[in-house]
This record gives sequence, C-alpha cells and structure tokens, in this order.
Amino acid sequence: MDRVFGIVRRHLAASLAAGALMLPVAGHAAVLADAGSLQPGLGAMYYFYPMRSLDGVEDFVADSKGRAGDPVPNLEYKAVGGRVMTSRLVDQVLADLKGYLNFPAAGSYRFQVESNDGVIIQLDGKEVFKADGVHADLLSDPFELQVDEAGWHELHIYYFEHKGTSTLRMLRQAPGDGALAIVPPADFAHSP
Repeated sequence: MDRVFGIVRRHLAASLAAGALMLPVAGHAAVLADAGSLQPGLGAMYYFYPMRSLDGVEDFVADSKGRAGDPVPNLEYKAVGGRVMTSRLVDQVLADLKGYLNFPAAGSYRFQVESNDGVIIQLDGKEVFKADGVHADLLSDPFELQVDEAGWHELHIYYFEHKGTSTLRMLRQAPGDGALAIVPPADFAHSP
C-alpha cells in the first residue's frame, strides 16, 4: 500500500510542477492553490446501511453518524465476504467516497462500472452513473463522458453492499487509448 501511495504522491507532484493540476470551480477549471495538500486515494466514510436502495441516501448521510476509514486507493474492489473496502463492517455497508479523479487530457472518455450492489457516481457535482438496488455483479454498458479540460475533477461516490459479496470497479478508456482498463491509483486523490 505504501508503494502505491508513493507512486501517487510522485504523480501529484509531477502534475503540480507541470501546471496541470486543475479543479473545477463553479463550472470553470481553476489551478489548485495548495496542490501539495492532496493525498492519494479517495476519502472514505462508512455507515451501517440496512436499506436495499440508494433512494434518499443524501438525507441518510446528513442524519447519520459515520466512521472514517482509510483512503480507498482506487476502484478495483471485489470481495466474497469479509470487510467492505477499508471499513470495519462486513454487511449492510454504505461507503461515501469523496475526492478527485484525474483526466490526463481533454476529450471523450469511455467508462464501464461493475458493482454489487448499488452505486451512484457524481463528477463535478453531476450524476454520471447509477446502478441502484441489490444485485449480483453487474457490469454496465460502456458510456461516454466529454471532458473539456484536463486535470483533477471532483468525484463523489455512494456505494452500498447489502449482504455477502461486494464489488466496485471502474474502467476507463482515455482518448487515444486502445481499450478500457482499471483506472490506476495515481488518478485518484482526496483532500485530507
């Protein structure tokens, strides 16, 4: 894990040095003033969540007390039983993941998401993907997102696991790439 975070820290430092570390602000990209404060992975809060849907999840989070977990290095998670991601919980878990996703270049990106159970993904405050309800591993059809500016974009994910197995994987194909592949850990960061 330390090796992965070391690689991500070097990637963040290189992005800053190149002037490429950007964040959206009110619909426009702005240079991040304190890029050195970003840490590898997505920030994670976990909640006991006995629901079977993400309907009303924002109100649930606002009214509930969660427990912080270690950062989630990337979205390549699959387990049969055991703890969900970096939480201490095994079943009926809601993960509230926040941070940033790096887009190395402007252009059209293809994505696929595999989940078990429900997930909502928001990018720059807009919902871009939803697969709700309790279900077995479900790989979405590919979908496209147009990114107008390269750099770090705000990412917010609600994911829940009801019982048994749990999966959350994100694949991406950047402009000019040959195929969809797991988004690397170096492209996820969060503010501590």
